[in-house]
Formats: sequence, C-alpha cells, structure tokens
Amino acid sequence: LRNQTPASNFKFSYHFSQADAENGDEIASNETISSSEFYVKLENTLTGCSQIAAFDFQVNTLPEIDGELLSICQFDDDGEQVNKQTTNVNDTYLWEFKDANGIQTRSNENTPEITIFNSDIGSFATLTITNTVTGCTTSQEFEIFENLTPRIEVVVNNDFGNGTAVIRVSEGTNFTYAITGPVTTNAQSSNEFTNLLPGTYDVSVFSPDFCAPAMTSFTYVDYLPYFSPNDDGVSDTWSPGDLTEFPDTVVYIHDRFGKLLKTLVAGNTWDGTYEGTPMPSDDYWILIEFPDRESIKDHITLKR
Repeated sequence: LRNQTPASNFKFSYHFSQADAENGDEIASNETISSSEFYVKLENTLTGCSQIAAFDFQVNTLPEIDGELLSICQFDDDGEQVNKQTTNVNDTYLWEFKDANGIQTRSNENTPEITIFNSDIGSFATLTITNTVTGCTTSQEFEIFENLTPRIEVVVNNDFGNGTAVIRVSEGTNFTYAITGPVTTNAQSSNEFTNLLPGTYDVSVFSPDFCAPAMTSFTYVDYLPYFSPNDDGVSDTWSPGDLTEFPDTVVYIHDRFGKLLKTLVAGNTWDGTYEGTPMPSDDYWILIEFPDRESIKDHITLKR
C-alpha cells in the first residue's frame, strides 16, 4: 500500500472486511497480517462522508538462513565447503568476513557456497540473502570455530563380579556411548557400563557436535576388593583375578607406607604375610602393571 498524506480533515482506517469498515472495527496495530483482501476507509471528519475500497495485500516472506554457527572440523589446506543455498531461485547471496574487531579478513563473496580455511577460525562470517523479486533481505552472523575432539576419561570401579566403567567427556553435548570388548554394546545415552568382564575395551563417544567419534580404551581386571586369611577356606588368599589375556602382567602389593610386601605374576596369590609374618587387618595398595597399556592403581582390604 502506497503511503499517502491526506489533509487534516481526512482520516484513513484499515479493516478486515466491508462490514468492519462500515462498523468502524479497525485492524489493531499489533495484529499479524497475512496476504489477503483488506478494506480501506477514507472519511471526511467534518462532513462524516466516507468511501470504502477493497485492496489486495501481499505479505512477502523473508529468506531463511539455516544455523547460527559454522563448526569446522580439522581439515587440510583445501579447506571445507559450506553451502547455505535456499530453495528460492530469486535469492542472491553476499558473504562478509570480519575478525572480532570488525576488520575485514577476506574479500566478500557473492555465492551460496563458500570454502572455510584454517585462517578463518576465530573470525565471523555474515551472510545476507536478498530476494530480487520482493526486495526482502535476511542477514545472519556465523562464528567460525574449529570442532576439536574432546578428551575422554574412563573411571573404572571394581566390584567383584559387577565391575562398572563411567565415561566422562570434557566438552560437547548430546552424547551417546558404546563399548566393544569382552562385553559389546550398541550406542546408549547412559555413560555407565555395568557387569563388565575382564579384558580391554574400546570406547566410542558420539555427538552431533563432533566431526568424528571420540575414542579411547580401558582395561578391566576383576579381583576381590578384600580377603580374609583365616584358614576357613573362604577368601584365604588374594589374587589379581584372571590375567590370561595379559600374560606378562606384574602386580605389586605395598603397605600404606609404600613398603613392597609382595610381587605377583599370573597365577600367583598373596596369603597376607610378609617374610612369613602375618600382616595386620588394614588397607593395602596394589599396582597392576601391564606391558602395553596403562597401569591400574587401587587398594584392597585385609581382614582378620
């Protein structure tokens, strides 16, 4: 509708229908207007004479831009392509690149598809899309950052016959977790795995924020957290469990002051003595050293 400037004794009003115009029901200023037929009423405020006319009102939609971030994976010097093309053939595109201080970092580009390079990380790209038929324009600023693989920490809890592992991720959201090994699982939303069997596990953490799954591994050894050498036939000795999968593993047992009491290899047990002298009820520290993977440090309890 073309703007007009009537004389002071003329009043313009806008209405949804002929009846609204005749009854004086105007369109409220905060109402959402869609494409339709509307009515305009021109009234002489001195004489009360008026005229009503219908007109077609067209609401043009703004071009839509998908996303607010440009998440860039680690890539080579060829860069990575980003495509923001819409479905409207009448849309044109303008990319502008600036750093955090607003200084232009590269030449503007008039294309829906651009290439992001390592040198663009930390800067901002503004995409402006204009519909050449309607003149409607939309702009969106994108932060360009590198999507790094997060650190993964595995906390293994020994509970004889029911070992658990909890997967902790340093950053990101919307995780799913999976393990493969003596126990294999499909991807799950919980970061805790229970009823582990002895062995080595590969961990995969998935997220839509990751370029690729984050991965690590851990080793679980199933052993009793306590023993009672009372010659009653129940838990009289302690051993590090089944080490068949780790034939060259060595286990060291220390007292709370760090004194080495016993060294075990696969198949050996500890009877709770040091040089033939029974050790008192207490906690004792164990170090399980594997030849090709991270050691396990834990403590066990001797009960008399």
